[in-house]
Amino acid sequence: MHYLFNGYFMNDVARETANCTSPRVADGGGDKMSMSKEAWAEDFAAEFEENRAAELEFKFESGVHALVPRDETGSPELETVQDGMKAVQPKYIEVKGEKYPDLGNLTTKKVPHKNLIMDGVCTNCAHCGHELTDSVSFQRGIGPICSNKGYDEDPVEADETQALIDLAEYPELVEFLMEHYRPLGIRGLVNGLVRTASLNRPRGRNQAEGNAEVHAACCDAIESLGHRKLAALLRETLVVLEVRESKVHPGSVEVWVKRQEWTKGWSLDIKQYTWGSFFDRKQKAMIIPMHRGGDPKAVALTGRTGPDGRHVTNKRALWDLMLKHYGGRVAKVRGQAVKLVEKGK
Repeated sequence: MHYLFNGYFMNDVARETANCTSPRVADGGGDKMSMSKEAWAEDFAAEFEENRAAELEFKFESGVHALVPRDETGSPELETVQDGMKAVQPKYIEVKGEKYPDLGNLTTKKVPHKNLIMDGVCTNCAHCGHELTDSVSFQRGIGPICSNKGYDEDPVEADETQALIDLAEYPELVEFLMEHYRPLGIRGLVNGLVRTASLNRPRGRNQAEGNAEVHAACCDAIESLGHRKLAALLRETLVVLEVRESKVHPGSVEVWVKRQEWTKGWSLDIKQYTWGSFFDRKQKAMIIPMHRGGDPKAVALTGRTGPDGRHVTNKRALWDLMLKHYGGRVAKVRGQAVKLVEKGK
């Protein structure tokens, strides 16, 4: 175990020695002897400073991560001590009228948790994945075109408690956001979540790189904080299927599923539980009628009945099948990315 004493780490042996009274000859010699611990500590600190390493490493006893500000010489700046660890007051910078933590003067050490990345340089847009090229986008983690689609929306019914629940799988991320972004308010938390989404955005073939789970959790938290449009925008990265109006087949919808997410069971269920469905090779999508004969008033019904005794519509059957096969995932429905969950949850 190490302890901080006068701004330096001391091991158990040094601590025990410091607790013992030690004689010291007064300046100029003489018979006067000092029994002061403070005087001994000054001598110890001076000797320790001569032999210390060029850089000190501070770690929380939890082993999760430590943040240490550094001065121009590269040495840690010691200010206050709390419970044997360095207390850090984050600095902030301003970008287009918004404040962000100045993470450039911090070093981060953490125990990896599900490949979570909490800090770094945002090189790609959290939404579209295109390479970022300007300083504002680097700080935000989202490009100017994508940010105009939802980044500046006004929050609606922000629920901070629910946002923290959405991030419960990543306690170190919660701690990081609360320490550096929460002092800036709800908008500050959203900024931190967008940056985290950018750093962990799934990419590559079959989205093998990045972290889709972290990205999804950030989207859920952003939505809980009232920025629903922004959450839907970022979720488009995670889309596994898309439902869109068919221009070739009026009165029907086209359901497209990512190749790596397609299963034979999905196609069989669509054909079995919906009326008049078929696969269009040119459109590369399942065609599901919403109306009979193209008449908007003639709703397409399946041959099954629901709990209320009424015939189930194709629209309802499609929704139930999406929940069955891709529940909890993200679908793009009529141009908007939504998370597939049962209504009311």
